[in-house]
Amino acid sequence: MQPLIACLVLTGIHGLFVMAEYSIVKTSNSDRGSGISRELSQIHGNLEEYLLVSQIGKTGALMGLGFLLAGTDMSLLMPGQFVLIIIAIGLIQLILGQEVPKYWGVMHSDQCAEAITSFMTFCYILVWPMLSIIKYVRNSLTH
Repeated sequence: MQPLIACLVLTGIHGLFVMAEYSIVKTSNSDRGSGISRELSQIHGNLEEYLLVSQIGKTGALMGLGFLLAGTDMSLLMPGQFVLIIIAIGLIQLILGQEVPKYWGVMHSDQCAEAITSFMTFCYILVWPMLSIIKYVRNSLTH
């Protein structure tokens, strides 16, 4: 039961970053004038970096899911059962971790973007050193 709960938590974390990414991009492309918070305006001003924060969050959640599954003892399962479990986990991740959050991020972009600004700002501060390294390597490879 604990691996299932951990799987759902990691899927939820992935979904949160997906929703953040889509809602931030959609609100940055809209002409809302001064109707946005100062914090969301700062995110729009550093859109490239905040999208990278979202990518780091999604990658971390998926890596956690992979480590969780790799550490799960599935030796008692028949080969067909193993395949069904992997397909079920993949579908759960696709639907709950990608499609539903993407839909919410696009269809309710204003509310979602405002709701996640503090969370994304916290994550930005948390992963700032990693952002700097990733941007340096990316720029070295692309320029």
